Amino acid sequence: MNLKKFSRWFFFFFWLGLIFYLSHQAGGESQNLSNHFILWIEKYFSIPWLSHFSFFVRKSAHFFLYFILGIITMNLFSNSHFSFFKKILFSLFFCFLYACSDEIHQLFIVGRSGKFLDVFIDTCGSFSGILIFIVSSYLLQKRRLKN
Repeated sequence: MNLKKFSRWFFFFFWLGLIFYLSHQAGGESQNLSNHFILWIEKYFSIPWLSHFSFFVRKSAHFFLYFILGIITMNLFSNSHFSFFKKILFSLFFCFLYACSDEIHQLFIVGRSGKFLDVFIDTCGSFSGILIFIVSSYLLQKRRLKN
């Protein structure tokens, strides 16, 4: 296995593990992590009112984690023999299934719950990441052909 292929798989499993790790935290621990993150943002970016929007910050974290997963998953499928449309569908379907399994996993964690809203936000994040991957790949390919 060459280094490029290895790094694709490594980042894929690393990101899946990170999502699992964050989901495996108990409710209080997860809330504390969010609060620390919010306080850090408030301090370094001088946004003193951000703590009033902790719900938005937590949901944005869902979106961001799955946005990255969408990019990584699409990158993983990018060199496969599947058609362009199937690469998109497989990537999105995998991210959706992982979001579902993530919320089911949280049903067994103290102080956590599985929410359909989170699956929706995660899937939207994944889809956005996949779109960004497609657009950036197109623009890079166009630039290469120009040179």
